[in-house]
Amino acid sequence: LRRSLFGEVDARTADVNVVRASVLEALGQYAQAESASTSAVRAYERAQPFDGNALASALDVQARVIENEGRTAEAERIKRALLALRRQGTDSASRAGLTFALTNLATTLLYRGEYDEAERLQKEAVDVEAAIHGRDKPNYADVLRGLAGVYEEQGRFREADSLMRAVVPVLATALG
Repeated sequence: LRRSLFGEVDARTADVNVVRASVLEALGQYAQAESASTSAVRAYERAQPFDGNALASALDVQARVIENEGRTAEAERIKRALLALRRQGTDSASRAGLTFALTNLATTLLYRGEYDEAERLQKEAVDVEAAIHGRDKPNYADVLRGLAGVYEEQGRFREADSLMRAVVPVLATALG
């Protein structure tokens, strides 16, 4: 309906395609989800005014779908584009999304065995999250757990354990 009312390139049509892609992904219908997310990405890239946060959301869905299909190199390329877009943003949504983009790319690299870059990105995510929300929030604890996971994958169990011990009081205080 939105496509017929507003056209394929309209952001309102793209918004629906992002939601549609997410639902199709959850149903395991990856080919259809990829098509919907690709339509959304193309529309956001051409939409005026440009909305970097909307494009970033569409890229995130697209990368997830492609990664679920086993195309990790292509998903990594999209996640790098998403990270670059988040780094350019100066608004609060872009800054908050930067932590997520860093962590997502770090996780992909970790699975591919690229530990040094995964660690660097995850450490940056910890710093960004601390700067944005502080060190006493559950999100900060989640990002620390991600860094602990990087250490654990490398067999650096003492460092992982140390970080996990730092997570407990943050969650205890934040969540009661």
